[in-house]
Amino acid sequence: MQCPQCQQVNPEGASSCSACNTPLTPSITVPPVTSPPSPPHRAIVTPKARTSGMAIASLILGILGFCSMGVTGIVGFVLGIIGLVQMNKSQGQLEGRGIAIAGMATSFASFIILPVVAAMLFPVFSKARDKARLSSCLNNQRQIAVSFLIYCQDHDLAFPEASSAWNSISIEPQITHCPAVKPTGISYGFNAYLGGKTIGVVDDPSAVILIADTDNDGGLLQGVEDIDRRHNRVAVAGYIDGHIAYLGEGDAVVLK
Repeated sequence: MQCPQCQQVNPEGASSCSACNTPLTPSITVPPVTSPPSPPHRAIVTPKARTSGMAIASLILGILGFCSMGVTGIVGFVLGIIGLVQMNKSQGQLEGRGIAIAGMATSFASFIILPVVAAMLFPVFSKARDKARLSSCLNNQRQIAVSFLIYCQDHDLAFPEASSAWNSISIEPQITHCPAVKPTGISYGFNAYLGGKTIGVVDDPSAVILIADTDNDGGLLQGVEDIDRRHNRVAVAGYIDGHIAYLGEGDAVVLK
């Protein structure tokens, strides 16, 4: 033990310095302070974000909207909005914002743009359908006119009586129905003024109507008012000479 006064080295346990009698204080060894062991480190695992089901449904319904004329597109647009709201509130647990926006855009196009385009094309399709019906009606009357002319050849050039005209010719029943009207009966009318008469009494066979479109349930043309211009204000008529023509509102109608 070293004296703090004279630096004299004294034996351990001495109470005073042997050289200067300075009291000696035994040294106290302080054990080192150790900190408690730290708990093991645990890694924080962030859950992986999942794709929003609403966003996926919005995109699918938007695509299907082009097949349903925009019906499913309305639902798809709403689901896209719901998906975006859920993603904003999910704190990163939901993803698919781009899918939701694409679904909303597709849905909007399907229920807004597609019906507009369809409305623009509808008149085109309607005109094409009307032309097809007009052509079919013309073919029907051509076959009917030929059948009546064949009857005349077999009966001394005489037409059948008006009351039995349609029963006098051999023709398929569907030929007597105009495609532009409901098939509730005979859609064409036989010129009643020709019943029982011969072709010879007609001055101009190319001007006198043999058959034509009519709304008369009896299948007879008894006056100009019986002609039905059902094809966009146009009627189809067959003449005694065998030709078929269209009758507009201003065209002459000759029955006698």
